[in-house]
Amino acid sequence: MLAESEVRSLADYVSDAYGTAEFEIVGACTVLWSGWEGDIRAVLVDLADGRRVWGMVEGVHIPADRIVPTLRQRITAYRQAVAETEALLMIAGER
Repeated sequence: MLAESEVRSLADYVSDAYGTAEFEIVGACTVLWSGWEGDIRAVLVDLADGRRVWGMVEGVHIPADRIVPTLRQRITAYRQAVAETEALLMIAGER
């Protein structure tokens, strides 16, 4: 799921944002940024105290309270990119 370097980066993020180094990874997704080489990963983790929270791996720092809005904004951008690509393929006669 995550490379060792990504787990270390996540551990730093979780420690800074939530004050603990004890967590279990629930899942992760890549957050793509068009025109950047700085794609990052959002990670959902369970903390030792039972809270389920968000973390980020490497790349651009996104505060914990901005991760969900950022993911929603990225989904909008992905959908726009897909729509533009499909429209261009239609213009080119490719289906």
